[in-house]
Amino acid sequence: MDVISPQVFREFEKETGIKVRVSYMENNEELLAKFKISRGEGYDLITPSDFMVELLRKQNLLQKINTEKLSNFGNIDKRLLGHYFDSQNEYSVPSAWAPYGIGFNKKVIPSVVSWKNAFFQDSEIVEKWGSNYKICMPDDVGEATIIAASYLFGKVKDLTKEQLKEIEHLLIQQKKHVERYTISSLKYFLYSDIVPLVVTFSPAMKMVMEQSDEFDFVIPKEGSLVTIENLVIPADSKKTDLAHKLIDFILSKKAQLINFDDYGYNPSNKKVYGKIDKKFRNNKSFFPSDKMFKKLHVIPNEPLPEKLEKLWLAVKSS
Repeated sequence: MDVISPQVFREFEKETGIKVRVSYMENNEELLAKFKISRGEGYDLITPSDFMVELLRKQNLLQKINTEKLSNFGNIDKRLLGHYFDSQNEYSVPSAWAPYGIGFNKKVIPSVVSWKNAFFQDSEIVEKWGSNYKICMPDDVGEATIIAASYLFGKVKDLTKEQLKEIEHLLIQQKKHVERYTISSLKYFLYSDIVPLVVTFSPAMKMVMEQSDEFDFVIPKEGSLVTIENLVIPADSKKTDLAHKLIDFILSKKAQLINFDDYGYNPSNKKVYGKIDKKFRNNKSFFPSDKMFKKLHVIPNEPLPEKLEKLWLAVKSS
């Protein structure tokens, strides 16, 4: 899903007279592949996810950001700062974030929702629905693995070989109940009553819940994961002053509210929270408490991709 609305760039151009040329990439992996070849030549600001910041930083593809030039840096939600991918926030500035959880039809699923509903560890669900109970899961091995690890072990790093096999077994057992591995077409599956439950993140459920009160979103009590989207400056950028101006504008209350309204990612500027529709602002799964936030895991750069690919192949071919 997109993170920054085109309207934000139009507003920036209107206020500053600085023209912005935008190009889009399919995912973080495409971004890394391009930057390995070109070192980001021609780009002055990019928006990688948390785990990708670490990979870009370790390959010396980013330059440091001068936060003293950012008038809005002090308004950033402190919970988004100091994570493993850039512990001192020298190279990255959080622009948005989103927790993962369960979206569900309130008329079908009981009010107490946990990962058991998604992984079929609950005898009541199995007894009531059996093989007729279908769900949607993310089509991303990293997300699926970490969600399963969070449920099974309460951690997502330093997973042993045995724990990875347990995750693989859980996902294989789950597969017969998965209608579709997707995160982009959930409205169709939920509105059509094809599935009563989806494993997804808050931006996708915001789009569903804006149009219907039949659905809700919850972070299971066991914890989950969170994605933190960032603003970084490529190492070879020659327009760092302009990049800092755009970063500061993206962090402004006006831009952050536009992004939330258009794409659903939570603002990183905490001063925007009070301006958000109460339907979402007061939902503790869209804006979790500090206690719950501590149970949200940022996607790590482990296990190694080849291990994940092997695990996902076993799940998909089962």
